Amino acid sequence: MIILCVNQNWGLIFSISIPSLLVIAGWIVVYLLNRKNEIAKELRGYRIDMLKSIMHFIDVFHKNDISLNPDIRTKFNDDKIKRVQEIVSTKIFLYGKDDEIAIFMDFLDSCGQYKNNDKHNNLQKLITSLTKLANLCQNNIRKELNLEKLNAN
Repeated sequence: MIILCVNQNWGLIFSISIPSLLVIAGWIVVYLLNRKNEIAKELRGYRIDMLKSIMHFIDVFHKNDISLNPDIRTKFNDDKIKRVQEIVSTKIFLYGKDDEIAIFMDFLDSCGQYKNNDKHNNLQKLITSLTKLANLCQNNIRKELNLEKLNAN
């Protein structure tokens, strides 16, 4: 008798269980997609903050006339520049992409070469790497904000 009752209710069991399983699967898919979206938004926030700090670092350089100052040694010892450089270095190594890290390292190498020797030849390299870094940051900020790329760069 029990077997007959179960056999007669298979249609009812399938009509309840299949939609229930679909709803549960939908919840899981929506949860995973929302989690992925939230992680992407958080990462975008960190990247934009990193790119802003690089632009701030470049601004500090320009305000201190580092690229134009013939005696750059005294300006590089400025505590504010060192502090900003440490913050930017930390952020770029945590959140930066390979091209950003490479250009930043090239810029830091140019700074070291300029401080140590042959200021005339390395000044151009310092200015070039600073310009590359600024252009890259500008383009990446625009990309992170889904704005179209500027043709001038």
